[in-house]
Formats: sequence, C-alpha cells, structure tokens
Amino acid sequence: MNSVSVIVTMIVVCLAFIALLFMAKPIKLILKIILNSAFGLVALMVSNYVLAPMGVAVGINFLTLGFIGLLGLPGFCALILMQAIL
Repeated sequence: MNSVSVIVTMIVVCLAFIALLFMAKPIKLILKIILNSAFGLVALMVSNYVLAPMGVAVGINFLTLGFIGLLGLPGFCALILMQAIL
C-alpha cells in the first residue's frame, strides 16, 4: 500500500465517522418514536380491555400510534380523555 491510498483510506474513515455522528441524533429520535409507539400499542390494548365495558375504547390505528409515539404518556392520556369526553 502506498502513502496515497493510506491517506485516502484515513479520510474516508474519518468522513464516515463524521456522517455517523450527524445521523446518530435522527436515528435515535426515530427509534424513540418506534419504541413509544410499541409501548403505546400495548397500553392501548390493555386500556381497551379494561375500559371497554365502561364505554371508553380508543381505536388502534396508525394515527393513534403516531400520536402516542410523538407525545408519549401525555399523548396516551389525551387519547383516553378525549374518548371519555366524546
């Protein structure tokens, strides 16, 4: 290996590392939304099982899961309260 290829390899590795650092935050945010949505799905299923006899059941679809995914626990509580009021 000559010195030019070593330098080019080091530059490529450094650029890849910098790109991963810049992409780490959006990837972390996307994973957080997916994890919140998964926990929200379980919470909605349990709450629907418990609250359905009382007439409070929230539909499980992509909109409600996205709402819970973005807002987390406050989004879950808001959905339950909106369904109870309406």
